[in-house]
Amino acid sequence: MQFDSNDGHSERPRPLPGGMEERFIATNTARTAPRKCLLLHVEPTTYICHKLVFLKSDSAYDFDVYFVTGKGSQNWGLQDVGGEVLEDPTAGILTRMKRFLGLTAKIVGGKFSVALVAGWGTPTLLWFSLLLRLSGIPFCFDSDTQLAKSRRGFKEAVKRAIYPSLFRAASALLPAGKRQAEFFKAYGVREDHIHLQHMTVDVNQIRSLPMIEKSEFRRANGIAEESVVYIFVGRLERVKALDILFAAFEKVSAKQEGSILIVVGDGSMRSKVEGWAARSSSVRYVGRQGFTGVMQWMRASDVFVLASTIEPWGLVVNEAMACGLPVIASDRVGSVDDLVLEGQNGFVVPAGDADALAAAMLKLVSAPELRKRMGEVSEQIIANWTMEAEVARIKQVLALVSR
Repeated sequence: MQFDSNDGHSERPRPLPGGMEERFIATNTARTAPRKCLLLHVEPTTYICHKLVFLKSDSAYDFDVYFVTGKGSQNWGLQDVGGEVLEDPTAGILTRMKRFLGLTAKIVGGKFSVALVAGWGTPTLLWFSLLLRLSGIPFCFDSDTQLAKSRRGFKEAVKRAIYPSLFRAASALLPAGKRQAEFFKAYGVREDHIHLQHMTVDVNQIRSLPMIEKSEFRRANGIAEESVVYIFVGRLERVKALDILFAAFEKVSAKQEGSILIVVGDGSMRSKVEGWAARSSSVRYVGRQGFTGVMQWMRASDVFVLASTIEPWGLVVNEAMACGLPVIASDRVGSVDDLVLEGQNGFVVPAGDADALAAAMLKLVSAPELRKRMGEVSEQIIANWTMEAEVARIKQVLALVSR
């Protein structure tokens, strides 16, 4: 199965492109007896489900999949991926207790050779991490957490007191990228305990999708071929700093007639976005799109923009780069340290600064050759950030620490 991309667009699965599962198994399967592995995640997001498909295609492991909740940030379609939901709000209390105690018994009974735990952000994750430690089962934390903007106050003091011991309890740590690795180092984790995960999307699938030709798609949607099109894709929520994006784009459109901003997604700020679009002929809101629709709009655009004030990683950046776009992102987008090379494939601007964002956007508005070159660099960078490569790294670490 193949899952739609994360962050504000379609959530339903589709079959992997022809032969992909067979190729993945053939190139990545270790010819050993299966090892029992626990995969414990917060919720079945699209990214997690997609990664699980690749992980579970490896016959070297027998995976038990659990989620803390099936009703989190979006309705992900849990029935499509399997696994048990420990705190399923649609199940009765006896069912939830049975699942919770069942997993507890498996861990205490030593049923697992290794475990991968998606962070420590809920009491349930902390409880089972403690059980794994006490039961002598090696486990890894994977995380896209980056350091808080401000590291003062009571909350930070608690983190400094607890995190060093918590992270030492894990056999290995799998941060999404460089910035997330710095988070662990800030709390005293040794470098040899850290293994970069290189969080990503299915780059190969994105690059192989059949797309309508750019000029044809633009013509069909009433966009002039010479227009410079900026695109945002994501949940329409306050943390995405859409007000900053619109303020910046107003400055751009005032100086460059014909510029267009495309907004893709849905969320609590939808009515506000619709209002902006109604007042400006340069702003197009196209709603929530399926996976292919999102990729088509990206392919028809010129520059991707993400101005978020909170963005642990931002997989949509990976997607935009796989579509050959330059990227302008705020410094709170967790992937920029790995994926956005200043002046080479994009620009990084201070979060919340509309003037800085507008200035970066204006650098590209009348520079078609620069946009083309930056887009090519984006494609070159992301070419090695494949889902196959990410899963291979995870399996290497699991094999390294498993008993």
